[in-house]
Amino acid sequence: MSITTTSSTDIIRRRLRRTTMVGGLALVSALALAACASAPVENAVTSAEVSSTAAEAIQIVDGWVKAVDEGMTAAFGVLENSSDADITLVAARSDVSPMSELHEVVMTNGTMVMQQKQGGIVVAAASVHELAPGRDHIMMMGVSEALLPGDEVVITLEFSDGSTLEHSFTVKDFAGADEEYRGDSGMSDTGDE
Repeated sequence: MSITTTSSTDIIRRRLRRTTMVGGLALVSALALAACASAPVENAVTSAEVSSTAAEAIQIVDGWVKAVDEGMTAAFGVLENSSDADITLVAARSDVSPMSELHEVVMTNGTMVMQQKQGGIVVAAASVHELAPGRDHIMMMGVSEALLPGDEVVITLEFSDGSTLEHSFTVKDFAGADEEYRGDSGMSDTGDE
């Protein structure tokens, strides 16, 4: 029978190996936890950078307003949505008009009729929506001063998230479409927009 003896040096070496292994595992675990803990912070910063208001995601191209001596006129153009979410235009206002509404044109009993667009105008994600005569547009009523070709009209658009976009629209001559206006405002008009 042989007896093995363990020297104190062997015992110390074994304990050092265990300590090194445990310490190494602890170090690796600590680094992994630190990496995990920082990941949500980076993602949160990235999300904050990506998020923007509706007004920041909308661009107006070829915006114009129909020339008028007084009364009613309308604003047109192309709304471009650069975001990955639908954006809803809910209101518009301008100093040239005491009352502005978002309008649509619909066929009613064989007649083209302008009416207030309920729920606003939706510009689909990564898409465009045209505001045009005989279609969706911004109606401005009660204009008391002539808007002449070449003038600039500043219109503020308001979106469903509460953000606003101020844009200058150029006044142009336009013969107009033949719609009848039906509104709740007490104002009525037949003929041009």
